[in-house]
Amino acid sequence: MSTRSSRSSTQGGVPPPSAPPASAYYEEPPIVIENRADKEKMKIAEATLEDEIQAFKQDMQNRDPKRINRDLRVRFNEIFAEPDVTLHSIDCVWMNSYKVFELTKLWWYRFLSIICGLPIAVCMGCCFACMSFNIIWIFQPCVRAFRINMLFIKQLWAYTVHIFIRPWTLACGGIFSTIRIHHSNGEYKEESFIV
Repeated sequence: MSTRSSRSSTQGGVPPPSAPPASAYYEEPPIVIENRADKEKMKIAEATLEDEIQAFKQDMQNRDPKRINRDLRVRFNEIFAEPDVTLHSIDCVWMNSYKVFELTKLWWYRFLSIICGLPIAVCMGCCFACMSFNIIWIFQPCVRAFRINMLFIKQLWAYTVHIFIRPWTLACGGIFSTIRIHHSNGEYKEESFIV
């Protein structure tokens, strides 16, 4: 009876009906969970970007926090200076030229930024997006392919050097290693070489 049941369970390689399926021992993670994780990562990245934009909108006083354009902080007295009493202009000319300079600089900059600010921002955004695209999709894959190809050439060069060049250099080294130079004022001593 027991032999009959053991034969029937092993015939045709079919497991007995009470055995658990193979998937019970090894389960692959469902793809949906990975997609959810990716979606959560994307939501976090988008929220971070939105937070950065909101923070940028709120920081209206310090618009150069990293001080990349600190050399452009030009004041009137950094450009114009009257060093000596004999070189002083009339006080009203000096004061009004200060006001005219500061107001002209302020309003002309605002006028140019109104006309050109948004188009330049669009152009620079496109420019940096294209640079990022080129680096991510063109430059890095080309560098990776080049490195893979150069790995083969490196191994080929190492084998070539080891097989063809190394014996010649060892032979030349063996030849030149037997050269002896003697400098003496006395008698010449002959060396005996054991081969």
